[in-house]
Amino acid sequence: MPSMCQWCFSTSDLTHKPHKDFHGCHWCRSCVNQYHNWNYGHGHHSNGGILFGCTDPVSRKSYLCFGHESAGWCIFYGKHDDSDKDRAMSSVREGCEESCYAFGSCRDVFERYFMTGHAHRIRGGAYFVDLGFKTEKERSDYVAKHARNRNEGGLGRKPTGCEREMREIRWCDADAFVGAIRRRSSKAFRVDGFSSRKFRKAVMGKGLTSDMLKNSQLMDFCSNGSKNRAGRMTVGGSVAPRNPDDGSAINGWKVERGVNCYPKCGGVWLAGPMEDASAKGRRGMTIEDAMELCVRAGCIAFTFATDGSGVWLLLEVDKSKGKHGTKYDLYVAPKASTAASAPSAPRSAPSARRHGEPNETGTESGGRRHVPFGKACAACHKPMQADRKSDFCSLECYEAGEDTSKASPDKCKVPGCCRKSWNSQPNEPCCSLCERGSHSSACRDVPCTPAATASGDSGIDSDSDNSDFFSSDGEESE
Repeated sequence: MPSMCQWCFSTSDLTHKPHKDFHGCHWCRSCVNQYHNWNYGHGHHSNGGILFGCTDPVSRKSYLCFGHESAGWCIFYGKHDDSDKDRAMSSVREGCEESCYAFGSCRDVFERYFMTGHAHRIRGGAYFVDLGFKTEKERSDYVAKHARNRNEGGLGRKPTGCEREMREIRWCDADAFVGAIRRRSSKAFRVDGFSSRKFRKAVMGKGLTSDMLKNSQLMDFCSNGSKNRAGRMTVGGSVAPRNPDDGSAINGWKVERGVNCYPKCGGVWLAGPMEDASAKGRRGMTIEDAMELCVRAGCIAFTFATDGSGVWLLLEVDKSKGKHGTKYDLYVAPKASTAASAPSAPRSAPSARRHGEPNETGTESGGRRHVPFGKACAACHKPMQADRKSDFCSLECYEAGEDTSKASPDKCKVPGCCRKSWNSQPNEPCCSLCERGSHSSACRDVPCTPAATASGDSGIDSDSDNSDFFSSDGEESE
C-alpha cells in the first residue's frame, strides 16, 4: 500500500504528520503548512461535525444526509481531539472521518465548502454544509462511495474505528425532517418515510435541533433549496490519491497546491509593486469571490493564502518558476490553464544598436529604461506596457473605470499621453508633436504647445518658444 497524506490523500512531497494524534504516518508539506497557519475558527474549541445537504436540480426538493450507527441516526459528529486547532477543524475532521470520506478528503471539504462560504455554523462545532445541486444518481454515488470506502477497501488502507462507525448513510427529505423535529415530544424521534429507527438522542437532542430551527441558512435551504450554484460536481469511484503537481480542479479552475508565483518567480502582478498592499486588503476573501474578482479584472490566475491573509491577482504566470511547498495555492483560470503550463519561448540575443536607439520592446539601450507606450489606462490614462492584457493599470483604476464619470474624457487621444487635449474635447491631441506621432517618451511631462488654435490652424508657430522640446545641445530629444 503506497504512503499518502491523510489530510488530502496526496502521494507526493510527503513528510511527517504535524501532530501525534492524527492517524497514519504521513502528511504532504502543503497540508502541513495549512495546518500550522490555520485560523478559520478563531481558536474556539468544541466537539464538531457536519450536516450535509443538497438540492435536486429537477424537482427542487432539498435533502439532508444522515448516518446510522449503533445508537441510531445522526449527523456526522464526534469529539474534539488535541490535534484540532479549533472547532472548524474538529468539524471538518469528524465530518469526513464519520462519513468515511464519501464527500471528499478533509482538505477538499474545507476548501470547497468552508472557504467558499457554503458552511454555516449551527451550534458549537456543528456546521451545515450546502453541497449544491445533486441529481438522484449523484446522491446514490455518495451512498455507494461510503459503502465502498468502509467495506471494500476504497481508501487503499484499512479504515479506522471512527471511519467504520457509520454503518450506512441515507438521504432524508428536508421538509419531513423539519416537520419531525417541530412535532417531537421526546428526546428520541423518527422521521416518517425515512426509517423506522429513531435518531440518536445524545447527538440529535433538543439543544441541537432547536438551534437548527433557529438557523436562517438551514431553514432557507429546507424551504427554497440550495444557494451553492457552483457546487455541482459529480462524485464517483473510490477516494483516489491526488498529486498536487498534476493539479486538481475546482469549478474548472486548475489548482496547484503549495505553489506561490510572484514577480521574478513566475508571476506578474496586476498592480505591480502596489499589488502586495492591495492583496492584504482582501483578507478573509473566499475562493469563490477571488475567482470572480480575477475574471472581472482580466487576470489569468491568482495566488491564495491558505491562512486567509490575502489574494494576489496575476496577469501572467509560469508555475515551473514559482516556489513550491509554501502556504499559498495557485489558481489558474480555465481558459488560461494551457497557456500557463506551457514553457515560455526563449529570448533571442539582442543585436548591436546605437546608444539611445529603441529596441524591439520599446526600451532604449544605454540610459534609463522607458515603458513602451502601446496603450493607456482606461481610467486614469496613464501609460502602460503595450502587451498588458488588462485595460487598467491597477485594481483601483479598474474599479473606478466602471464608473464613467471618474474617467476623464478630455485626455489626449494618443495612447500613453496623460495630458488634456488642446481644446478640452475628446479624441483630440494635446500638441502638434502628439498629432504627428513624434512626441517621444522622454518629453511626456513637459508643457505642450497647443496643436490647433480656435481659428482652426494647426502646428507650432515658427516664432513660438519650443526650447522645452530640445536638449541643451540643440538636438531633439529621443
